[in-house]
Amino acid sequence: MNMTTPRNNLPALLMPLDTPMLDEIDAVYEIADAELPSQVSIYEDAMRIIKANPKPQEQLAEMFLSHVRAIAKRDGLMAGVPEENFVTVAKQIAKDWDNTNGVDYRREQAAAAPESNPGL
Repeated sequence: MNMTTPRNNLPALLMPLDTPMLDEIDAVYEIADAELPSQVSIYEDAMRIIKANPKPQEQLAEMFLSHVRAIAKRDGLMAGVPEENFVTVAKQIAKDWDNTNGVDYRREQAAAAPESNPGL
C-alpha cells in the first residue's frame, strides 16, 4: 500500500499493519541527512559525482543507498520493510545534495566561465 511518511512526506510502500514503520523511515532519513555530510569521504565522493555529472541524482542515490542501509541496520530501524523504502530515502538524500551542493557547484562553474561577447 502506498503511504506517505508524516514528517518528511516521503513516499512509502508498506502493508497497512506496518504504519509504525513510517516513523522509522522518517528517522532513517533524518539520521542520514544529519550524519552523511559530516563524513569527509562521503562528502568527497558525492562532490566527485556532482562535478562529473550534469544530472547526478541517480548516481548519488546509488552511492547513498549502502549508507542508508547501514544506518537502518545500526539503529535497528526499518527491519523487514520493502527495499523500495531504502531506495526512496537514498533518492531523497541525493535530491537534497544536488539541490544544495550541486546547485552551488553549477553556479560557481557558470560564474567562472568566460562570457562570450560576439562584439569582440
